[in-house]
Amino acid sequence: MGETTAEIRGICRPGFEGVAETFRANFEAGVELGAGVAVLRGDEVLVDLIGGWTDADCRTPWRSDTLVNVYSTSKGVTALVLARLAEAGLLDFDARVTDYWPEFGAAGKADVRVCELLSHQAGLVGLDDPVTVAALCEHDGVASRLAAAAPLWPPGSAAGYHPILWGTLAQELCRRASGSTVGALLAPWARALEADVHLGLADAEHGRCAQIIGPNRPWRSRVGITDAPPPERRVSRFERAAFANPVLRPFKDVCSAEFRRAEAPAANAHATAMGLARLYQSALAAGGRGLEVALREVVSGAREDLVLIGRHIRRSAAGFMLNRDHWYGPNAEAFGHDGAGGSYAFADPIAGISVAYVMNQMQVNSEVDLRGKDLLGAIYAAM
Repeated sequence: MGETTAEIRGICRPGFEGVAETFRANFEAGVELGAGVAVLRGDEVLVDLIGGWTDADCRTPWRSDTLVNVYSTSKGVTALVLARLAEAGLLDFDARVTDYWPEFGAAGKADVRVCELLSHQAGLVGLDDPVTVAALCEHDGVASRLAAAAPLWPPGSAAGYHPILWGTLAQELCRRASGSTVGALLAPWARALEADVHLGLADAEHGRCAQIIGPNRPWRSRVGITDAPPPERRVSRFERAAFANPVLRPFKDVCSAEFRRAEAPAANAHATAMGLARLYQSALAAGGRGLEVALREVVSGAREDLVLIGRHIRRSAAGFMLNRDHWYGPNAEAFGHDGAGGSYAFADPIAGISVAYVMNQMQVNSEVDLRGKDLLGAIYAAM
């Protein structure tokens, strides 16, 4: 194993020293392996910090261009692309899905609206027959199966988080509405912004990807953190369907060349923290009717999530999570998405900032592993 003392590098404007201190403390606590955090206000870089390693052996330092899979933070990236389609007049969130994808109307789904599909109300969290990671990457077969499938609850009557197959639904909707994939539409926009964010990663870029370390195999054991029992909660039949078909294993699947080069818009964007912050800051600056409509609350936070039993929906919009319970700081107008393991990216129109945090050691216990929350607290304390 290489040297395990993390070197923190990057930019931290005066007044934001507490963010750097918190970032460093996460490494010193032994819960962070490699990570980046970025905060933008307009064109001003307030924070752009990186540290740690891309591998569990601590041999390869995390660099400014290190890419990492951000799991469901990818959904926010996809939602930004779909909002741009709406701005261009190619996608209407109030239209029926069948206006773009006629086959989707099978098995009682003819009246599902686009905004309901994107806000986890379609009842398509899982399929009865096995879905492989290879099939998810190939897309077409799974999209056809979802179009033919009967929903698990009456669409629009309830909401339940679609962790994986949401990406197939969003991808096919995008293809039907625009003729292009989410990744193909993202690429020129990200390139123009110099935002290092990708859906469908070219093989030539795989060498700068960080390894993902799963929550069940932390890179370093820490008393009180890695040995803390997870909180007990009920698991619904919908949750088993949603998360276990397929199972995305952190190293074997998520770090595979097959998965990296595919487009799975729910869970396989590869990005730097600064790249994500630039995308959100660009959307914030541009505004427009497309983003305004995409941010309309479609599912109230008062409703219980049918998939994640015991939790409330986090105020879903058309692919975004709207701020609730200070997930994205103190301002209710903030919008974005977070991902399994701890990453997040969002924009706060009130503060005028965009924020992103990425890492490769997934949370070992969300009750005691508070890296992202601690960073967010330090950011807003500095504001």
